[in-house]
Amino acid sequence: MDDRRRLGMPAEQQEDQRVRAEGRWGTAVTVGIAGGLFFSTLHYLAYLLRFTSVSPALWIEWGMGKPFGRTAAGLLLSIAVWTVLSVAVAVLYDRVAGERLNPIGGGVTLGVVLWVLLFIGGPMLGFVPDVRQLDIDTLSTELALFLVYGLFVGHSLSDRFRAERTAS
Repeated sequence: MDDRRRLGMPAEQQEDQRVRAEGRWGTAVTVGIAGGLFFSTLHYLAYLLRFTSVSPALWIEWGMGKPFGRTAAGLLLSIAVWTVLSVAVAVLYDRVAGERLNPIGGGVTLGVVLWVLLFIGGPMLGFVPDVRQLDIDTLSTELALFLVYGLFVGHSLSDRFRAERTAS
């Protein structure tokens, strides 16, 4: 809220808005960490079970080469990278669209947008093979993971908005 509108507000209301803003930040970061840890681990499990041919260490393999990406240190580093990216996605979603969108529709849209960014934009940067080279199992598994991730982020953040509205 800008300072012109804040000047006419009682101090208690200003403090309440400050606390809510900090709570929003903390919730988005927490959702991002939980989503990043859980879904990168789930992605690794899908990779081990050969549901997908896209390595969960794709960021590490792209930057440091496949041999390092296949080690335990590479796996842990890739989970950390996914988690940091997940925090960025959750905070961005929270700030840009979180309160405006339906939790289900917004979450599905987020998942589809992330999938498109990785699998349509990713081949241009060499992160993943071209979509036409991937099998249907990989494409459907990856889309399902991204959709569920998007639903997790969208629904978790919308729960916070609902709680704020009922508390007001």
